[in-house]
Formats: sequence, structure tokens, C-alpha cells
Amino acid sequence: MVKRKKESSREEYTVKQKRELTNRAINDLFFDLAKVQGKENIEKVLRDLLSPEEIRDVARRYLAAKLLTAGETYLALQTKTDMSPPTIQKVNF
Repeated sequence: MVKRKKESSREEYTVKQKRELTNRAINDLFFDLAKVQGKENIEKVLRDLLSPEEIRDVARRYLAAKLLTAGETYLALQTKTDMSPPTIQKVNF
């Protein structure tokens, strides 16, 4: 009996191909999320995609963005949310 070398079924991707694949996935994610309607459906999608900790982090960033829009200062946000200044700056739109 002749032993055959096991062929790898994994395709090799270049860094550029991986980046393009990720960028397409991000674009698809945005378009697909835009189609989701209703609080229950949005909640279901987010719970499928994110861990509870990630949902809390996104919610805190969203809160920071809302408070900044309402005129809160970085210092007040740091006190209320325990977020770092760089994180607060990221959400300041």
C-alpha cells in the first residue's frame, strides 16, 4: 500500500486578497444592516454577531456620541462612562 501525501484543502490567500475580502464583508454588513427593520430584529442580529461585552462597548460608544452631540465635555464623559479620551475622541462626530 502506497501512502499518499495529504493534500491541503486550505487555499492560501495573499494579504491583499484577505484585505479585499474583509472590505467586501464590511460593505455587505453595512448594506445588510440597513435592511434590518424593527427593534427585535436588530437585537437578534446584534446578539448573533457580537458578544454581550461587545454589545455593551458599542452601546457605551453610542451613548458617548449622543452625549457629545448634546454638548457634554470629554471630562464629563470620562467621569460618567469610564471611557478613555482616545475612545471618546473616536466617537466624536
